[in-house]
This record gives sequence, structure tokens and C-alpha cells, in this order.
Amino acid sequence: MVVIRVESFGVLIWSPNFDSYFLLDPFLGIRDVEEAIKSKTGPIFQNLQTMGLSGNPRIINNPQPNRLSAPLDVYFDYTNLCNLRCPYCYNSHAKRETMPEDRIMRIFEQLALNGVMRTHLAGGEPMIYPHLFEVYLRAARDNGLNASVNSNGTLLNERTLRAVFDYGIMTLTFSLDGPKETHEKYRGVGKFDRTRAAARLAVEEKRKRGLSRPLIQYKAVHMYDTPLEVYEKLIEIGLKDGVDRIQFHNPECSVHHPRGYYRRPEVIEGYYKRLLLLKNLKEKYQNQIDIWIPWNPVVGCGDIGIPGFHGCIGGQELIAIDPEGNIKPCLMNPYNFGNLFTDADGDFARFWRENERLIEYQNFVNKVDDHCIACDIYSQCRGGRKSRIITNNRDGETFTPIELSQMEGYDPYCALDHLNIHNMKFPPKLEKRLGPFRQIYVAHSL
Repeated sequence: MVVIRVESFGVLIWSPNFDSYFLLDPFLGIRDVEEAIKSKTGPIFQNLQTMGLSGNPRIINNPQPNRLSAPLDVYFDYTNLCNLRCPYCYNSHAKRETMPEDRIMRIFEQLALNGVMRTHLAGGEPMIYPHLFEVYLRAARDNGLNASVNSNGTLLNERTLRAVFDYGIMTLTFSLDGPKETHEKYRGVGKFDRTRAAARLAVEEKRKRGLSRPLIQYKAVHMYDTPLEVYEKLIEIGLKDGVDRIQFHNPECSVHHPRGYYRRPEVIEGYYKRLLLLKNLKEKYQNQIDIWIPWNPVVGCGDIGIPGFHGCIGGQELIAIDPEGNIKPCLMNPYNFGNLFTDADGDFARFWRENERLIEYQNFVNKVDDHCIACDIYSQCRGGRKSRIITNNRDGETFTPIELSQMEGYDPYCALDHLNIHNMKFPPKLEKRLGPFRQIYVAHSL
């Protein structure tokens, strides 16, 4: 169903056909949309039909001054338990908790009520409890949310495979870091073949059912010093296994590194060397397989999030809910705004509207750092990665979580710095439009 959110800055549209949000141009408003729907004529109505409009859309008119009425995306993990012990896991310091079934269903009801239409499940390992995995996916489907799942694949069985396809998720991601020697260096002996077998089972099930979804992909954790040959080898593995996409996510970002880690020249240059390699590989394989690379203006990308918003998307366009019901800016940021159940009786709108720590955080991060003022490509990076800024300033346990979250400074991976140092030109900015509607990218910077 098309969902329309009336916000203080304009009209947001959720498109089920594009699995994405669109923002109406500011010179138009909700009355223009309502009149188009009523008359069933004109370009706005045609655009809405392209987005998936059939019948009456759901309209949520609850704008909040100078902020979203609710996030756009939610990372919602029902468990932190996992059968692997990957050394780079961002979740390794989390308490081993699993959310009860009734709370899982309650959260999905609340997210849907507030127009949050996209959720991402990682964990932990999502398939470690097949019954709760089914509960999660069923609750997402029944409430109209698009769910994505990220799994290591080693626990995929007939039951969890059936759940993936019966409940119609958007994306099924298997973590595969490269060829066998690379993958098993971090994830353990025997895991490479099991993960690939799981992906091939999913590809075959999708083919047998004649479905276009879920999009099945491999996602690699890679570092600034990952051997260059690993990247193309993984692409070739993906082609052989029949997956739809290879995703090379941002190089590992963690607040657990020592202070100054991300300022090291070999780390910065290693990142950019691999980023440019990925750009070339994306172009080389563009007619064979979809390849996603880090969101960085150096290789061309679109604007991040809502126009006019500043700073990290975490805590603004995106939030994370952990298995205890704690709400944080994202999976990487340690600051805890509070607990949905103990602080707001499970009422998400109340938490979002009244939680003082959340509002304080949003007021702080929604600004432009001094280094970024007048930057022509700021809207495409929004100041970079908060986790790197935190790491560059922290010193053991000297700072409290809120102080960590409020660290000022800029990401040392700064795209403008790299372009200037290497005398490179700005690549063209990417943008997708449907008439007066502009697609909104909820993307992780750099």
C-alpha cells in the first residue's frame, strides 16, 4: 500500500513498487496530492500509480516541527545471539538477549501505525530461533512493512527458507567476505561452503516459485587492507551462484578501534584505493550483476536523506531497536536514548515525541560542522561517519556515551579532501525522480 506522510517540510510517499520513499517538490502540498487522487487524473496521479497506488492510500498527518514525525528505516533485531564469533562484529559487546514474541508483534504494529515502512533484521543471527524468525517476518508482512534479512547462512534449513519466501521479504543477504581463505579467516572453518550452499538454495527456491523477490545478495565485510584480488573473486563467486547482487558495504566502522585509528594515512588511502577499484568493477560487470559500493561522492552518489537535514542519519532518518527494546541512533553508535517499553509503555509515537535524550541528540547532530560549511557535496555525505568521528576523539572510557555521540569534528575519509588532494573532479550527482517526486536515499555515508 502507498503510505503518505505529511511532514513539516513536505509530503513523503512510501512506494511499495520501488521499496522506497519519495518526497514531493516543496511548491506542491498534500492538497495537490489529495485532489489528484480524488480526480484520478493528471501527472501526479499517474506518478502515484507508478509508485503502486491502487485504491485509497493511507495518509498520516502528524507533522513534528523541524524533525520527522517518525524515522524512515529501523534496524530492529529480535536477538543478539549468534552461532559465529566474528572478530569484527559490531555487536560483540552487546548483552545476549532475545525479545519475547509479544514484543516483536507490538513493535511492528507501532512502526506501521507511524508510517515506518522499512525494517532491517541482522542480529545476532536471525535464523537462530526459527519460530521467532517466523514471528518477525509474519508480523512485518501483516503490518505492511518491507523487511530485509542479513544472515550468515549457516543455519538456513527447510523451515527458515520457507519463511523467507512465504512472508515475502524485500532482500535476503548472506554474509560472504570473499573466497574461502578470506571468509574462513574470520568466520571459521567450514563456513564458506555452508554459506554458499544456503545462497544457492535460496536462488533455486526463488526460481521454482517464479518470484522477483527477495533480491538475494552476498555482502562482504572488507577492510582498508583487504587484498585487492578478493573483490573480483567474490563477484565471480556471486555470478556462479546466481545471486542478484554483490554488496561491498562501508569498510568496517567501529567505535572499538583505538583513538586515531581512522586518521592513519594507510587506512585512509587504503579505503580510497579500494573504493576506486570497486567503481571500476561495478562498471566492468554492469551488464552481468548488480554491485553496490560505499556511498561516497568521489565515485558518484545521490543526496542522503531528507533535503535540509544535517549530520548523521542515525537518530534522525534511521534508528535501531535492540532485543531489550532499547532505542539507539544506529547499530554502531553506543548511545542509548531509552527503552521503548519501560520509558513509553511500548508506544513508539510517544517515545519519539517526548524522549528528551532523543530530541537533544537530534538538535545537536542536525547541524553542519565548521569543516563542512560551504562544501558543495555536503548533501551527499552529511559530514561522514559518526563512528569514525567518535573513534578519533575517544580515549578509553574517558567520555560518557552522550559525550561520544556529541563529538564534533569531521570524518577523516572526507570526500572533498580526497578530491582536492588528488585534483579530481566531482562526479555527477545521482538522482531519481518521478515527475515532482524525488527519491529519498537512506544511505550510510562514506
